[in-house]
Amino acid sequence: MKTTNFRITKAHIDAGNEYIGPDLAAVNGDIFSDDNLGMVYFKGSLIVKFGIYFGAGSGIEAGEGIKAGEGIKAGEGIKAGSGIEAGWGIKAGEGIDCKWLSVKFRIFAGLCSWRIPTTTDLQIKCEELRAGIIAHGHLVIVKPTKFRETISVGDLKFYKDEVENALKNLNPV
Repeated sequence: MKTTNFRITKAHIDAGNEYIGPDLAAVNGDIFSDDNLGMVYFKGSLIVKFGIYFGAGSGIEAGEGIKAGEGIKAGEGIKAGSGIEAGWGIKAGEGIDCKWLSVKFRIFAGLCSWRIPTTTDLQIKCEELRAGIIAHGHLVIVKPTKFRETISVGDLKFYKDEVENALKNLNPV
């Protein structure tokens, strides 16, 4: 099967920097981006067979996960609502932020060459590092965020667990 790469340009993102181009899962090759696109947002997951390589001044943010059969590289940061998985390694000019991270080889954060990286640029923030070696950057394990269900009464919103506790205290059994 012939390998065909795809390049994301300004024409593939809307005014809010959300990706609106063709389905990238169908690409049988690497995904590249032009430089200076800023953080490009993908509504769901970004899953590709080969590598994801974003240029200087361009970053990747996915509402769900990011998965590449090979490597992931971004001139800016890499952020995912759930996990990030790479067959090889991850390189980010700025930080990496996700729920979990799994990389076959090495992880690099804070590789921005246009200035001295800040402590935030060097952060690899996740709830769980499943695999990979931190070669550059600092691992920051964050506590899992607990989803709290809300109850609406008119324009007011209350956390369901707090309402239930308050009702138990009013009517002890």
